[in-house]
Amino acid sequence: MEPNRSIGGSIGAGLGQVARHAMNPNKRAKVLRAAGAGLAATANSVRRTTHVLWLEVTGFFFLVFATVCGGAAYREYQQVLLGKTEMNRVYLAGALAFIFAWFGVSSFWRARRR
Repeated sequence: MEPNRSIGGSIGAGLGQVARHAMNPNKRAKVLRAAGAGLAATANSVRRTTHVLWLEVTGFFFLVFATVCGGAAYREYQQVLLGKTEMNRVYLAGALAFIFAWFGVSSFWRARRR
């Protein structure tokens, strides 16, 4: 039966076992393969998480830009009603709002699929 150890004692015992395996030429390759596999798995997980975060952040900013362009389209439409400008500006701002909204939503969809 193993005595009760603290977390530090358990970690130290595990590190000691790894060190003994690393010093044994027969077991060294096994330890190195295991360490390499652990590093590869960790790197893959970090890469995936970072990519999903990137998609969500860019999606958020695209939705912010869509909101700003939508507000501009509304303000321009109010100017059209007053006869101060033409509808071309409303169409442009509305098209930009739609495009940015599409990019934002599709970015969140892509993040959800990953």
